[in-house]
Amino acid sequence: MPLLKNAHILIIDDDPVGIQMLNHVLWRAGEVAFATSGEAGLQALGQRAFDLVLLDYEMPGLDGISVCRLIKNQHPELPVIFVTVRNDPEAEVLALSSGASDFISRPYSDAVVMARVNTQLRLRLYAERIRSQVMIDPLTGLANRRAMEEALLREYARTRRQGTPLSVMMVDVDHFKRFNDYYGHLEGDNVLAHVAEALRQCARRPGDVVARFGGEEFCVVLADAPNAPACSVAEAMLQRVRNLQLPHAGSTTQPYVTVSAGVATLHPPANAQAYEPNTSSSNHELLARALDLVRNADTALYHAKVDGRDRVVSYADLPPDSTMADFNPTPLRAA
Repeated sequence: MPLLKNAHILIIDDDPVGIQMLNHVLWRAGEVAFATSGEAGLQALGQRAFDLVLLDYEMPGLDGISVCRLIKNQHPELPVIFVTVRNDPEAEVLALSSGASDFISRPYSDAVVMARVNTQLRLRLYAERIRSQVMIDPLTGLANRRAMEEALLREYARTRRQGTPLSVMMVDVDHFKRFNDYYGHLEGDNVLAHVAEALRQCARRPGDVVARFGGEEFCVVLADAPNAPACSVAEAMLQRVRNLQLPHAGSTTQPYVTVSAGVATLHPPANAQAYEPNTSSSNHELLARALDLVRNADTALYHAKVDGRDRVVSYADLPPDSTMADFNPTPLRAA
């Protein structure tokens, strides 16, 4: 079985000789990076994406078992293979129970390492293909809510790590129930598809994610976006939807379909703490905090509706005691 190409592999090992030996075996698989400590390895994983990690068992500072547990906590889908001089069953059991996908003892056969790495890369590729199929909303072709939450979690973690701003936008089709009542649900679906494409056309940067949140509501995650530029993107989205001139006889706002938007932005302090592996929160905890930003955007959206619809409201412009009285937003929960 030929070795898969173009993989991004990270070797975490405090022994330069061990790193060189593995690199000699794996360089044909793609790009091989290395870190000489557990802490450095975790930092590398926080800065870019990898397809596979090869990990030493015994290292000064954070040992391999601790590193593996932290990796699986933050990147549960990332396969980890231990490569170690340990060959006792107890070490292998502990490694596998910490989340590792495989365990290779030194001295090893180059062919065995290639075969096991290839197996993990293929499993990762298959899993990604299946995952991509369940992360798309079938009606609009946008990311679905699950994909949005993953993107939000990823960007929220990056914001905490690098101190970059993060904006979230909630967008809702105005008077959509009236549209369905007047034109029928099939036409309503057609409107949602057109609105989705309009939103997508306005958020095209690599880190931007436009998702169908539920019903006629959409969520947009804008990475590295301060509040003012995010509001500008929202205004562009509203204008693009207006330009569609989709008739809406049931609307009391305009004779055509319009949307309203709420924007919320997280501006971390300039001295935001760097990644601290020993105190890292779980993905569930981070997502719960990140969803507060969605709630704030939902509050701003509510005020856009109250203020007359077909407009953008920023949460930053609302008074501190703003509430969502008599409003029941879509329940938010950590998946």
